[in-house]
Amino acid sequence: MIRKAPAAMAAAGAVSALGLGATAPAAAEEAKPGYYGVPRTWIWNPNANSMVDTSKWKKEGPYTIGFSNASISNAWRVAFQHGVFWAAGQHRDEIAHLLATDANDDPSKQIADIQDLISQGVD
Repeated sequence: MIRKAPAAMAAAGAVSALGLGATAPAAAEEAKPGYYGVPRTWIWNPNANSMVDTSKWKKEGPYTIGFSNASISNAWRVAFQHGVFWAAGQHRDEIAHLLATDANDDPSKQIADIQDLISQGVD
């Protein structure tokens, strides 16, 4: 019985090595030049990673930014909201107005908030 344990361990190690080897092509695919972010799988991004020139839509600042928050009913959402306000404060020269709403966990309210922000002319 003792002699079988090393053989079983060796077999388990071989299976593990095969499993790790199977992920190598995916890692090599993501190591292509031009992409340096987190791994993107088909589930998250079924399209090819390509750059789009957005300069034709650029507006001159300062900007009016709209932030439609789903709620501040938990610590994560509160921290997220504080992060938005902090980031806006770091760019006061580029942001004229930051309009923020709180939908209080009501999807219908958030939709109305977004429509209201659009009517106020957010960039």
